Amino acid sequence: EGIVRAIARHPGIRDRYHRRLFFSPSHEAALLALGAAVGVVVRPHPVTAAIAAAGLGNYARVAMAVRHAPRRRRQWPTVLPLVLLEDLVEIGALTRASVRYRTLFL
Repeated sequence: EGIVRAIARHPGIRDRYHRRLFFSPSHEAALLALGAAVGVVVRPHPVTAAIAAAGLGNYARVAMAVRHAPRRRRQWPTVLPLVLLEDLVEIGALTRASVRYRTLFL
């Protein structure tokens, strides 16, 4: 919450963050993956499933690039869903703070 308040008071800080809107590149990828997954639930179709797979694959690529790696590479399939959940919780907290301080920052 504090980072959103700081950005509301000092907009120049945005230059240090991904696309001036996201706290982390993984947040952008997490939102895209979530949107793709919701699309599959709302409209099940092979095309939407392929889009969702691409969105989740993109999230996995970005998350593996920006997060600390687990001890063993084979642990990534276990770690990635937890990292996605963490990113979505962070986005939720930043969304709440964005509404409170009237400054969009995810």
